[in-house]
Formats: sequence, structure tokens, C-alpha cells
Amino acid sequence: MSTTVTPLLPGKWYHIYNRGINGETIYHTEANYQYFLDLLAKYVFHTAKVYIHNNPRHHGIMNDIAKYQYSSYRTVLSSVPTKIEREEVLSWFGGRDSFVAYHSAGRDDISNDLILE
Repeated sequence: MSTTVTPLLPGKWYHIYNRGINGETIYHTEANYQYFLDLLAKYVFHTAKVYIHNNPRHHGIMNDIAKYQYSSYRTVLSSVPTKIEREEVLSWFGGRDSFVAYHSAGRDDISNDLILE
């Protein structure tokens, strides 16, 4: 079986995600989520920026991302220390108010050309 390796290039955007075999749930407990977040901190945050606040809506987990515990939406709007690029994210939307308005409107503009499985 041949495997194609697609390199991640600097300055590019990628939508990278976990998916269980046959769509099976991969996070069954709070500990499963925390383990994943710990791995992100250990292996990813020092080399990549991470944009996850709309994933619960995009993947049909929960429509109100402000209520989803594992979305970065509330972190972006808060002032707590974070590894999320808060100021950069807010600047993409023209500030906090525009960020909230965009997401309150239920927008979901993830482009399929950014998805890497």
C-alpha cells in the first residue's frame, strides 16, 4: 500500500482534524478531550497556529459555539492567557464586535480546499 505524504507549508492554512473509523466517536470522556489538548500543547502550538472556534457548528456537534466547552470561541473573546492567537483572530474579523456578529449570524465558510485528511 502506497502512502502519499503532503507536506505542511509555512504561510498556508489547513483544516486538520481527527476522525474515528467509520465515523465512530473518538472522545468519550473529559479525559479524552484533555489528553488531546495536552498533545496539541506539546506538539503543535510551538510550530503552528490553531483556528478551532467554529468546528462544533461546522461538524454538527452543537449550533451555539458559545456554549461548547471545547470551542475556542469563548477564549478568543476572553482576556485569560491562551496559546490561541486571539488578537490575530479578532483582526481577521475587524474586531471583537464583528467577530461576535459574524458568528451570531451562523456563518460557516470553511473552504473545502483547506481540508487535509
